[in-house]
Amino acid sequence: MTTQLPIVSQARVNERPSSTAVPTGPSTSRGLAWMLAGNLIFAACQWGTQIAISRVGTQTHVGQYAVAIAIGAPVWFLLSLQLRALQASDASGAFRFGDYWRLRLATIPAGLSLIVAAVLIASYRAETAAVVIAYGAAKAIEALSDVCHGAHQRGRRLHVVGLSLAIKGVASISAVAITLWITGSMAWAAASLGGAWLALFWFHDRRRGLEGNATPSFAGWNTDRSWQLVRLGAPLGIGITLLAIIVSLPNLLVESALSEADVGVFSAMTCLTWAGIPLINAVGQSSMCTLGSLWSERNIAELRRLTLRLALLGAALGLAALAAVALFGNWAMTTIYGPAYGGHPAAMLWLTAAAALLYCTRSAADALTAMRCARTHVCIHSAAVIGMVTAGWMLRSTLTLETAAELLAGTLAFRGMTLAVAFLYATRAASSARDLAPVTSPDIAASARRAAA
Repeated sequence: MTTQLPIVSQARVNERPSSTAVPTGPSTSRGLAWMLAGNLIFAACQWGTQIAISRVGTQTHVGQYAVAIAIGAPVWFLLSLQLRALQASDASGAFRFGDYWRLRLATIPAGLSLIVAAVLIASYRAETAAVVIAYGAAKAIEALSDVCHGAHQRGRRLHVVGLSLAIKGVASISAVAITLWITGSMAWAAASLGGAWLALFWFHDRRRGLEGNATPSFAGWNTDRSWQLVRLGAPLGIGITLLAIIVSLPNLLVESALSEADVGVFSAMTCLTWAGIPLINAVGQSSMCTLGSLWSERNIAELRRLTLRLALLGAALGLAALAAVALFGNWAMTTIYGPAYGGHPAAMLWLTAAAALLYCTRSAADALTAMRCARTHVCIHSAAVIGMVTAGWMLRSTLTLETAAELLAGTLAFRGMTLAVAFLYATRAASSARDLAPVTSPDIAASARRAAA
C-alpha cells in the first residue's frame, strides 16, 4: 500500500500550466500601488464608517453593526468558496470566467437563507435583526463584485480593482453616515450601504468584469465543471469561514456576557488596532497570481523565498503597530471615538498582537491556497475554533474585554505556528515529487485518474 502525502496530494485540478496565456495589465509595481491605494482608502472609509456611527449614533448602533458583521461575514466566507483566490491563482486557465460567475449566482440564495435562519435562531431584537439582514443582503451584492475582481487579478489589471475599492469606501461611509443622521436607524443605514454597493457593481464592476469575457448565462451551465469548482473551493471556503468565526467569536462572546455597548467598544478597538490589514491585503492580493504561477511551474525555491519575504514584511508591520499602540493607543481611542471608548490599554495590546500574527502568517496561508492545500486550512482552523469555543465557554462567567482579546491572540498564535509547519512540510513534499505528470485541465485530470484506476 502506497503512502499518501496528506498535503500536496490534494492538488488535483488546475495545478499545472497549460497553453492558456494570462493577460497582462499594468506593471506589477504600478498594480501594487493601485491595490495599496484602493485598500487603504477602503479601510480608512470602513474605519471612518465606524467612527461616524459612534458620533452620529450611539454605542448600541456600533454594537448592532458589529453583530451584523459577526453574523454575515462567516456565512459569505463559507459560500464564497474562495472563488476569487482560485481565479487569481489559476495559472493554467482551467476554468472560464462564466464558470465562476454562474457558481457565485447559485450560492447567493443559500447565503441569504442562512442569514435569516441565524437571525431567527438567535432571537435578536427587531432593530438588530433588521440590521443583520440588511447587511447580509449588501454582502450578497459584494460577492458578485468579488468574482469580477478575481478576473482582473488573474489578468493583472489590479488598477481596476484598486479603483473599485476606493469608490466603494467613499460610497459606503457617505451612505451610512448620511442615512443614519437623517433616520436615526442603523437598519436603514445598512440598507443604504447595500444600495451603494449595488450601484458600484452595476455601473463599474459588472461592466469592467465582463471586458474580454463572454456575457455568462445559466444556459452555459456545466454541472461537471461546477462540481469540480465546488470540490476545489469548498475546503477553502470552509477554512476562511472558520477564520472569520475565530475573528468574530470574541464579539459574540462579549455581546452574550456583557452588552451591545461593550461590543461597540471592543469592535472599535479592533478596528483601530488592525489598521495594517489593508496593506497586508493589498500585498497578498497582488502576489496571488505570482504564487500561483510559481506553483504551476513547480519553482519551489522561489515560492519559499517570496513567501518568506512577505512574512518578514508582515512581521515588521506588526512590530511597528505594537510600538504605536503601546505609546498612543489609549489616547487615540479617546480622541477619535470619545472618552467612553478608552480605558482598555491591555486589551488594545492583545488585539494588536493578534493582528501582528495575521500579518506575518498571511503569506503562508496564501501560498497554501496557491498550492491547492485546501484541506490543510480546514484542519488548522477547525482545531483553532474548537479550542477557542472551549476556552470561551470556560471563561463565560468571568469574561472581560481583556480576556476576549487574549483569547483571540492565543488562538491566532496557534494558527500561525501550524500554518508555518504545514507550508514547510508541503514545499518539502512537493520538492520530492517534481516528476509528477503535468495536469493541464479538469478533463485531462479526470482522464488521468481513470487511467490510473
